[in-house]
Amino acid sequence: MKKKTHPIKINPSKFLLGAVFTIGTIAVCLTLSEIILKEIYVENGSGSYKVVKEYVNNTPKNKFESDLSVVSPSDIWDSNDFMIDSITLNELEIDDIKKISDDEMLAYKTYKYICDKYDINIFNNIAQSELTHYNAVSSIITKSNLTDEKYNEMFYLEESQSLYDELTKKADMSVTDALKVALEIEELDIKDTETVKGNSSNPELLSLYNNLQKGSRNHLRSFNKVLSRYGESYTPKHLSQDEFDAIIIAPMELKKL
Repeated sequence: MKKKTHPIKINPSKFLLGAVFTIGTIAVCLTLSEIILKEIYVENGSGSYKVVKEYVNNTPKNKFESDLSVVSPSDIWDSNDFMIDSITLNELEIDDIKKISDDEMLAYKTYKYICDKYDINIFNNIAQSELTHYNAVSSIITKSNLTDEKYNEMFYLEESQSLYDELTKKADMSVTDALKVALEIEELDIKDTETVKGNSSNPELLSLYNNLQKGSRNHLRSFNKVLSRYGESYTPKHLSQDEFDAIIIAPMELKKL
């Protein structure tokens, strides 16, 4: 006995609507998978900063940085990393911490400038790291006997403003020139922190400077890796070639010191 078959009737309009809905749902889910809740630092007027939480796109914006879209958590600090009630600095330590404060603000401002110009994610991520470094330095300054006025809302020293102007002009030339500017900033930070470490025996300052230096070494490695993917290399200006190479070939440092 033959079985009777019944053809399935499909309403074309309902089928199309269902297909569109399904595709749309998949697209939304894929998009949401690239969005993360992230704490970021934003300017709050008069040179001060605050932490806000917002949803940001976590997708690398450039194929050259697909494995460099996230900064190591050990490079992100806040004032709680330096829980001290007060600290007394001598004259040399005051001069040194003003210089280091300027170094961190210079890095932050320059990387934000470059990110706004070229929209390369690594500059935005490392800028946020630099700002946490600046805030860590500031947390010690506010508990110290430093009372000097800043040259402007960003820097203590006029020379830091001049260097910012010079470096942003270089960065305007091309993406690779911007990456070389970043490498110069990081090696300058490494050199400066090495100098100030020799000028103090204060454990809070030495902890601060050691961690700043570690962060700069990690940033140097990241920027150099991206530059090499553009087929270019960097010649160090403030470190010897041997010092530079030793940092580059070493693995990323993932623990706070």
